[in-house]
Amino acid sequence: MDMKILVTMHKPHWTPRANIYYPIYCGRQGKQVDWCDVGDDTGENISAKNPYYSELTGIYWAWKNLSCDIIGLCHYRRYFAQNWGGIKNFKILDEENYYYALRGYDIVLPTPETGAFEHETVLEQYANIHNRKDIMLVRDIIQAQDAQYIPYFDATMNAHAAYIYNMFCTYKATFDAYCEWLFPILFELERHIDYKNRESYQRRVFGFISERLLNVWVRKNHLRVREVNVISIDEHKFKRWIQKMVFGS
Repeated sequence: MDMKILVTMHKPHWTPRANIYYPIYCGRQGKQVDWCDVGDDTGENISAKNPYYSELTGIYWAWKNLSCDIIGLCHYRRYFAQNWGGIKNFKILDEENYYYALRGYDIVLPTPETGAFEHETVLEQYANIHNRKDIMLVRDIIQAQDAQYIPYFDATMNAHAAYIYNMFCTYKATFDAYCEWLFPILFELERHIDYKNRESYQRRVFGFISERLLNVWVRKNHLRVREVNVISIDEHKFKRWIQKMVFGS
């Protein structure tokens, strides 16, 4: 089976050499670069929305333009990894690891974040950092588009844990079904909020919203989830030994 793991990028950075990893420059429209062969600005795309959608412009591009059997997404500094107890004792997943992780499961997701939600729900945490009105508008949109999702939306918002980062690995058919549900919600939300006049961090509202919505979709569709650790790579901290320790070097 053909597997591609997108590595979303916006600047040059080390990436694993394994063939399954597929670096993509998100937000490439109008920019000339020679450090990434693939951008999200070809074919059917929303590359121009990158300041507001973050890695979702890469996800949209892959949905509309990429052919494969299994698809995933990592960030240029975050990867799914096996970890044996120490910060240096990790291995970024390779193709065999992903196949093993999916065996008997529908999707690979990061180990749930609990620390950020220890004293507040997913909804409360979002409202404290972002704009509560946005997430409640999303509820209204879901109610109008497919009310069957509302109990799962409410369960997600009232939870004290969530899958974050928009990272995943799943079958392309599952991925396509998710995108067919997600993007109409976000495009409708665009019509109701003045996101372009916010400061740069808060403009990324659609990326932040989608992190929560992935949880809703997984709950509603009763996906069997394999939870895998995520390693964050700081190239300056790790530069002396990364080539030795990380898969594909």
